[in-house]
Amino acid sequence: METINTALCSSGLSGMVFHAPFIDLHPGFKLEPITVNAEDGINLMQIIEGLLKAAMSKTL
Repeated sequence: METINTALCSSGLSGMVFHAPFIDLHPGFKLEPITVNAEDGINLMQIIEGLLKAAMSKTL
């Protein structure tokens, strides 16, 4: 089975308790860790756009 590289753009209780464990347990998904601190000055949208561009370049 081919796995789907997955990034979880969620923080706090919902991402940690509800989303990540189920994605991580499913054999069809590969959960990629991403950490961002507000102090880093990194915009989450820039990270998401980069992930999408990388994914599209691999699939086309």
